[in-house]
Amino acid sequence: MNTVKNIIIRGKRNSGKSYLVMRIISLYNSKIKMAGFFTKKTETGPVTFKVWDNFDLMDEGPSMVIYDANDKIIRENVFEELGVWAIIRALKLSEIIVIDELGMFEKDCKNFIQTVHTAFSHDIPLIASIKNENNPFLNLF
Repeated sequence: MNTVKNIIIRGKRNSGKSYLVMRIISLYNSKIKMAGFFTKKTETGPVTFKVWDNFDLMDEGPSMVIYDANDKIIRENVFEELGVWAIIRALKLSEIIVIDELGMFEKDCKNFIQTVHTAFSHDIPLIASIKNENNPFLNLF
């Protein structure tokens, strides 16, 4: 019998990918240990990366700015350091890995990309949202 291991939600910007991830998480939040990260555009413009889990950090996880439209700089170090740490942590401590979301900002982050591939091929199931963009990193999913 085939079983589904990963849930991948792919779509355009503002299509409800993150909303769907949150709805699925809410169904299992009190039953299964989950960890990973969320990226979110704030009301003031910057895009943030936030480490998340439902058993330890909750809303107090580390958070950093990935991109700010004012300076137009992609902070790849956020993915290479905090992103890699968040995924490795999720692999060690959780029953489901949460990745919300993957997009063009991380297309040149080699260590992060390798760690994402490890998570996708690991025995631990994951739920991920992926922007519907054309780049070599995202085309693998």
